[in-house]
Amino acid sequence: MKFLKIMITIFLSVVAFEIFLTYSPFAGGISPVKYDPDIGMWHKSDFQYVHSKECYRTEFMFDERGLIKNSYDFQPEKQDVIILGDSYIEAMMIKNENIIHNSLYKEYNGQFNFLNYGLGGTGPTQHLEILKKFADIQRAKYLIQFISLDEGWGRDLEEVDPQEFGWSNRPVVHLKFTDLDHFEILKPPPIDTKERVREVLAHFELYGYLKKTLKYYKNRLLDNGGSSNALEIPYGSRDWGTSWDQIKGAVFQINKLSKNNHIGHRVIIFSPDRNHNKVISQFLEQQDIAYLDLVGELEKRGIDLNSITFTCDGHWTDETHRLFASLIRSKFSLEN
Repeated sequence: MKFLKIMITIFLSVVAFEIFLTYSPFAGGISPVKYDPDIGMWHKSDFQYVHSKECYRTEFMFDERGLIKNSYDFQPEKQDVIILGDSYIEAMMIKNENIIHNSLYKEYNGQFNFLNYGLGGTGPTQHLEILKKFADIQRAKYLIQFISLDEGWGRDLEEVDPQEFGWSNRPVVHLKFTDLDHFEILKPPPIDTKERVREVLAHFELYGYLKKTLKYYKNRLLDNGGSSNALEIPYGSRDWGTSWDQIKGAVFQINKLSKNNHIGHRVIIFSPDRNHNKVISQFLEQQDIAYLDLVGELEKRGIDLNSITFTCDGHWTDETHRLFASLIRSKFSLEN
């Protein structure tokens, strides 16, 4: 009887704490993704939640297909513009109406349905597989692919390389290119007991809170001289040859798929590292792929890179999404 009372007390305490976290500013966040056998993870369908940090508190929403929700009504008589990218494009930290696809919809006066397939923790190789699995290619007129070569979260150079990609919480699909036209698909491992447990726990605030707490103390440990394999080699000192093979191969394959389906392929580069920018720009020019260099456009306008992200988070602000939509509109006409 005493043991039963203890268990009931623990259970009620956990429930009470879960309720507290759900309605408190200290929420850890219920996971917005679920296991996917082909990609590794994908957004939950018809999901909405509040994402919060010290400098923002925003409600994010996914539609019935797991896409970032539109702020406009989808119109089946209009053609689609597919948007691919990582967490910069997923953008769970800004108001839905300002996320890049909704901002582009307004910039182009509702000319197309702009559909956002952005997924955090992914790079071009995963975007190719997302495109193949989830996008309705037959409806698309254009495809806008964002490539992030930032020196922070969202580094596509790390996200495409199985050896470098060590900070994701979940296994994801990878591609192994031998040349631009030949590659092997390295599928994520089948869901195991660990992932099944994670799937259950990810529905609870307490799980998200504990993850945030552990991450906080891990970062404190690193700040105080601890070690992490991901940080042993300075970013600028690494040999990115393998990663470039994967990025170029994925871009080539996305462009090939686009051409075969009469889709206009446009690439948007965000690369504060101008050496990386030169590598990808030269490749795009060789492949005759139209692109826009966002950092170059910011430099022309005298805009400081530190001003385009949240102070507590390295992701772009609402104003930045609207600005980038305007820059894309000024570069590409996207005619019917």
